[in-house]
Amino acid sequence: MMHGKLGIRYELDKGSIQQEHVEYEIINQFNRYKELTNGQLPKHIDGHQHIHVHPMIVESVARLAKQFGINYIRVPYDQMVITWNANNLFHNEIVNQTKEAMKIFNKYALLYCDYFFGMTTMGKEFTLNNIEKCLKILENESKKNLLIELMCHPGYPSDPLVGGCGIGQPDAFSQSIERQHEFDILSS
Repeated sequence: MMHGKLGIRYELDKGSIQQEHVEYEIINQFNRYKELTNGQLPKHIDGHQHIHVHPMIVESVARLAKQFGINYIRVPYDQMVITWNANNLFHNEIVNQTKEAMKIFNKYALLYCDYFFGMTTMGKEFTLNNIEKCLKILENESKKNLLIELMCHPGYPSDPLVGGCGIGQPDAFSQSIERQHEFDILSS
């Protein structure tokens, strides 16, 4: 059963989803990926809506990633959330869960980027000015050759009659004009 972005977190928090079911789903997704790619495994893992950093999932994801030989994982620790999006409870929850998840990822020697940006620059907030603000925090970084991930969702809005993401018909995200905006910024 699909619970949605917040529903899955609620069900995990109240303990109604069993750990063995989580692991079963992860293994099945890895195996399905292999089927679709002639035996290849993904190079990295990231969970839809960052579910892979949830405390009830993170240990299983990390252990199974290592078991399957997947060494890279997304770490959505967007430091800009703390200053720009302090009132966005969902983004703050993700950042806080990510801080804890990083300890587990380190335990399993999973690799991840040095900096992650994107939660504060989605949609209409995806501007050159905002991207420059994110990059500005790197000015005092002493490490050379930083690995930086900029999360974005460029694309064309789905036609409600043709298809896209969602069950039955495209969801609001698939139809959002903000995807076109991100595409236009990236290709400018």
